[in-house]
Amino acid sequence: TNLRGSCWTLFRIGDYIYGSAGSHSSSKFTAFEWRTGKIAWEHRMFTMAQCLYADNKAIFVDQKGFLTIAKVSPEKFDVLSTVKMTEQVSWTLPTLIGTKLYLRDRKSIMALELGEQ
Repeated sequence: TNLRGSCWTLFRIGDYIYGSAGSHSSSKFTAFEWRTGKIAWEHRMFTMAQCLYADNKAIFVDQKGFLTIAKVSPEKFDVLSTVKMTEQVSWTLPTLIGTKLYLRDRKSIMALELGEQ
């Protein structure tokens, strides 16, 4: 009951679930210990966003078009990078194929190479 995945993608790493807690207007990104119900931390960086977990990093695209890459653990939420990527409302889950990340808003789609050069 403490974790609501209303507009977020949830993912589990070990004993923790990472995802949205709250409603559309007051959503918080949360680390939640699923065995005990204990909330480890909450972060209010996003209102609504989709995310995926790959290469030990969480990749977010929020509805305002910001792409954020962060490290998550039961102890903290550590933002590595944030950049504005889309101009329209973006509600689509980012897609990662190999090292290429695909982002889409209501008007366009883009591919970003995330691999080392």
